[in-house]
This record gives sequence, C-alpha cells and structure tokens, in this order.
Amino acid sequence: MLNNPEFTDSVPPRSARRVQQKKGFDMGVDVLLLLSVFSLLIFGALMVYSASWDFSLGIYDDPTYIFGRQMQWLGLGLVAIVVISFIDYHYFKLAALPMIIVTVLGLVAVFVISDVRHNATRTLNSGSFMPGELAKITTIIYLAVWLYSKRNQIKDVFYG
Repeated sequence: MLNNPEFTDSVPPRSARRVQQKKGFDMGVDVLLLLSVFSLLIFGALMVYSASWDFSLGIYDDPTYIFGRQMQWLGLGLVAIVVISFIDYHYFKLAALPMIIVTVLGLVAVFVISDVRHNATRTLNSGSFMPGELAKITTIIYLAVWLYSKRNQIKDVFYG
C-alpha cells in the first residue's frame, strides 16, 4: 500500500498540509495588531459613552450626543487609516523634512500669536487647529526616516 504511487501522490506530506493551512490565514496585515487596535477602539468607545452620557444629557438633552460625535470622528479616522495604508511608505521619506518644517512653524506661530483658550496657549485659527497634534505624527514620521538613514551606525553602542 505504501509503495503504491497513487496513494502517496494523493496525500501531501505533513509539512505541506501546514503550509496550506497557514496560507489561507494570511491577509497581508498583522492580524494580532488589527485585533488589538479594534479592541482598544471598542473599549475606548465604551468609556466615552460611560463617562459622557450624564454631561451630554445635561448640556445637549441627548445622552448619546457626545458619543455620536466621537463615533463620527472614529469613522473619519478609520477611513483616513485605510487610505493612508495604501500609500507606499517610501513617499514619507520625501515628505518628512517639509512636514517637520511646517510643524515647527506652526508651533512657533502658537507661541507668537498667543491665542489663550481655557487658560492655555495651544491653538491657532480660533481654536480650530492644534499644531501640537500635528507634531506628534510628524515627529514619528521624521524619527522613523532619520533612524532608517542611520541604521548602520545605530548598531554601534558608542555612536550614540
């Protein structure tokens, strides 16, 4: 029975079966990271609803007003993430320096204009734009590009 070529050809070896099973699970994304992000989104949404329903009911006469606004921004953020995920990350290398320059100019503008809202100076355009939020994303992109450019020297402990 084992010497029969029909029998040996019909059953793939054990290692081939494992490869076939894993191949169907690969979606081109980090599934564990995706599950973690969605778990945090759901938990955060529950916390926003739990913490804001009383305030929302008192101010807006609707217990879900703030939660609804949060869900609108969550939807917009998810659309932005999907769109950005299709951009080749090598383009960020070209945009990193102009982005950091614009961000630094925005932060300096906040310092010069001094638009005080709620005893804090952090916004431009009557509270519509916060350069500090842009600085978070820009700093991550710029440091990623810079660290990649220094990848050979970083391995040397005495370089830093």
